[in-house]
Amino acid sequence: MQMDMIPRGPNWCCTAIHIEGYPTRDPIQLYWCDALEVVQELFGNPIFSQHMEYDPYIILDGQEWEYGEWMSSDEAHRIQVSLLA
Repeated sequence: MQMDMIPRGPNWCCTAIHIEGYPTRDPIQLYWCDALEVVQELFGNPIFSQHMEYDPYIILDGQEWEYGEWMSSDEAHRIQVSLLA
């Protein structure tokens, strides 16, 4: 009964994959979720609201750039700069 009270997330889907000319002993199953539903679930969940990061940042340890979360990465900074150009 209590399990039914837990909010449900995005639905999982299953797609069988068949590739002509490449037989397999067992069928290939691809399990996936709709990416838009996943993003809507994450951004709409109040548990995560205080933990979302939107701005890249730099953590310096002396002269060394320290990497931790993705928003401290070179790629996060590169994307932000490319959007401003």
